[in-house]
Amino acid sequence: MTQAIHGKPAKNAPRRPTRRPPSLVDYTTAFLASDGEIVDWIKARVDAREFQRFVSRLSTSEDRVYSLLGFGRSTIKRRLGNDDKLSQEESERAIGLSQLVGLAETIVRESGSTEPFDAAAWVGAWLEQPNPALGNATPASYMDTMKGQQLVRHILAMAQGSAYA
Repeated sequence: MTQAIHGKPAKNAPRRPTRRPPSLVDYTTAFLASDGEIVDWIKARVDAREFQRFVSRLSTSEDRVYSLLGFGRSTIKRRLGNDDKLSQEESERAIGLSQLVGLAETIVRESGSTEPFDAAAWVGAWLEQPNPALGNATPASYMDTMKGQQLVRHILAMAQGSAYA
């Protein structure tokens, strides 16, 4: 293995390929992305307009999405006005929510259902429902931290096998 000198990668050190990050509304791609791809996406930061487009697809208000992710409304509006990107921390939470929608989309697709399914709208509503696996707290109350998002994704994945149904 090639060693880095003074914190810089050696010239022949393997590099992750860089490519344009997927859209937040490409839920399945977000869900199936490797950890390395997610890290690259977080570091590239999510465009505020892309985030706004994503928020509009959830079946809840903008303010509710900002709240559940721990975002300040004025901060997001300022980023939109400046045509800016979300911070890395905000990007990580937004991507986590997109991955949750991708999980729901994947579960329905793998079930063999041929009925139309709006995963973003479904997740937006599901987040607000008390969940027995969370002591009847809502999944939304866990979405402002990455550990909470991991727990919520785990609960949704377990529901696929009727573990919490």
